[in-house]
Amino acid sequence: MSNKKLIGIISFLFLCLPYQQVQAQALSAKNFQAPTILKEELRVITDRDTYLAGEDILFSAMATTNDWQDPAVSNVLYVELYKSDYSTLSRLKFQMVEGQVSGAFPIPKVILSDHYYLRAYTQYMRNFPAEIFFNKRITILNPEIPSQNNEPKMATVKLWPENGHLISGINSKIVLQVDERLVKDMDHFLISNTEGDIHIKDQCLDNGLAQFELTPNDSLDYEVKLIMNNGDSLVKAFPETTPDGIALSIEEKEYDYIIAIHTHEEAYKNTTVRLQWLLADLCPQYEVPLHLTDGNSQISIAKKWMQQGLNYLVLRDASDEIIYVRPVYHLANKKQAHIRLADRQLSSRTKVSIDLKDWGDHTVLRVVKSGTVSDERQLLPNYVIHNPFLLDSYLSSSSSIDETVIKQVDQSLILNWAMFNTSRFKNKIKTACKDDLQWLPETRDVSLSGVVRQKTSHLPVPNAMVFASVLGDVHQIHSYQTGEDGQFYFSLNQLSDFKDVCICSDLEDDNVEVLVYNDYAVDFANINHLPLQIDSTMIALVEQMWVNQQTGKVFAEKTELEYIQPDSLAFAFSNPRISIALSDYIALPNLYEVFNEIIPFVDARKKKDHYYLSVLSDNKLLAYERPLILVDNLPVFDIDQLMDIHPSKIERINVYNTNYTYGDLVIRGLILIKTNTENFGGLEAPINSVFLEFQTLSPNIELTFPDYSKSTDKLPDFRNLLYWNPSASADHTGQQIEFYTGDRRGPYELIINGYDQEGNKKTARQLINIQ
Repeated sequence: MSNKKLIGIISFLFLCLPYQQVQAQALSAKNFQAPTILKEELRVITDRDTYLAGEDILFSAMATTNDWQDPAVSNVLYVELYKSDYSTLSRLKFQMVEGQVSGAFPIPKVILSDHYYLRAYTQYMRNFPAEIFFNKRITILNPEIPSQNNEPKMATVKLWPENGHLISGINSKIVLQVDERLVKDMDHFLISNTEGDIHIKDQCLDNGLAQFELTPNDSLDYEVKLIMNNGDSLVKAFPETTPDGIALSIEEKEYDYIIAIHTHEEAYKNTTVRLQWLLADLCPQYEVPLHLTDGNSQISIAKKWMQQGLNYLVLRDASDEIIYVRPVYHLANKKQAHIRLADRQLSSRTKVSIDLKDWGDHTVLRVVKSGTVSDERQLLPNYVIHNPFLLDSYLSSSSSIDETVIKQVDQSLILNWAMFNTSRFKNKIKTACKDDLQWLPETRDVSLSGVVRQKTSHLPVPNAMVFASVLGDVHQIHSYQTGEDGQFYFSLNQLSDFKDVCICSDLEDDNVEVLVYNDYAVDFANINHLPLQIDSTMIALVEQMWVNQQTGKVFAEKTELEYIQPDSLAFAFSNPRISIALSDYIALPNLYEVFNEIIPFVDARKKKDHYYLSVLSDNKLLAYERPLILVDNLPVFDIDQLMDIHPSKIERINVYNTNYTYGDLVIRGLILIKTNTENFGGLEAPINSVFLEFQTLSPNIELTFPDYSKSTDKLPDFRNLLYWNPSASADHTGQQIEFYTGDRRGPYELIINGYDQEGNKKTARQLINIQ
């Protein structure tokens, strides 16, 4: 055993020493499980939370590996805008450089006003549950299309114990959430039982959250009574108390978490259960056996080993079945950050200077219209309370998070206990973190993958040569030999937008099929949608944003798009041995005679009603019997069908009579045929081919902002986004970031997001007013 591993185990033993009965147990090396496979994490910041239809969502993304300072190995970022029913409205792919990218995601112009969701991930992250993808709620407003009737649901009162149910004689945390519409008219709430005893009298926060503890008795029924300001009351019954069961509780301390397990059920007493701590990707970080002597056990786990974000406590019984899943949100300490701004009251078209001396690398600076980002407050909004997988994106934009917010985060997780204890989520835990990874990291460019298999048996076909041909104006040809699993993988280099691609194999077998995997993830994190409610404040905001947008369409400069310069081929065929334009020669009746009479270094012959082509060396001593033939870049394996093309449809024939080696493919002679048609000269595609319109990389966007020190431009300047700098990093000497205000008067918000050397988030927000 290495010294490094031994030190890690010893450190865990001291940091994770259990209490009471567990104290005497020996913890083996399996208690601490260091990551065995590469993992990637995403940090994404958008310029706003509220947009108008037709605007661009600007974003900055940073992808890292297990060690956050190392950039991810993936070079392609996938971004999707989807609805609450998980149907996707728009999808784009962006190229990352050293794990970073900033881009623009256009919002469709024809879209209904509603809350939508933006998610981002890499292809490699698809090996893990979709819950680890970046997810954020985006509000999109369209003043030109009447919104659907988003009637609010009935006001509800939700009551949920920490373990999903109450167990007689075992103390339990209970979280209450009262609909915000009821909270406004509520004075306090009471907890009572069938004997009329009042156990608790308390008030809710303005977002409806409240927490209390109760040791129930299974001989009694319990209820919560909401006492309204007008004297009326609403009653909500507690879930039934069961006489037996097992309970798991967690208490957060300054440096660690105290986890306790309690039961008085005879089936669990004097048995051993397993406690696992899973990371956000559902991979185990700790595993500790706990012996329930007298039905109780307790352990502490140091916070320093926890991963920022969602983690999971999983309790398993002796047969390895999952008893409970308890989500825990670990929030690392946020570093205090400040904005150095001389004046908060500014005039129009005034230069603003921001000092970034204390910010360092990975800093994003934005100045947006007030109201287009989430309010800075110490109450979790309702949509976050009901959506644990939106916690990361919401908390990353908060500049100050106190104990009140941290407590509300845990309360929201208890309220969503059922979400994490469904059979679907438990199955994800059972199947997560396998060593056999299906999705490879895209280390060069966008990838396309699939499998070759038999149609009837669905068995994979190994050792099949598969070709990916990019058609149209930009030609590329790629090849891959399938392994035992029948799978293939292609990297399509330096391409932009949509391209027509043909995937085919050289197997002329009707029982073989080529299947292409979906290039976007089909699994989604659980989202609880809350309908959009437009009040008077939002109406005023929409009107101002819409005027700004319409003014910008008329007067603003157009955004520059920077397209990737494509490769013409995956490997260069720049110097053919011979290149023949058929128009330079007399017309011949068929292609067989063309090859024999006009094209040097090609031998065409016919035997038993079948045609054959060979490519000859310069001295004609070597004949390559199975040359690669491409018609308008489409691979051709059926020579008989090729010979059916009439010579009048062919523009040029190039011949390469040397060997080429490209990956698994050895090309022994090459014939490139260019037709003057749009259908490959009438040629039929190979029998097991697949044609698709494949999405490649989106162009980068170049944003410019007005500089009124050099310009006398008098055109109106009404912008919803005053400034966006996704790479506003400062060196050790400090850096002044400068921008100019516009003509629109009113409040704007200046927000800076960054990270310290340990990867902890830093956020600062400052309200400025343009007079």
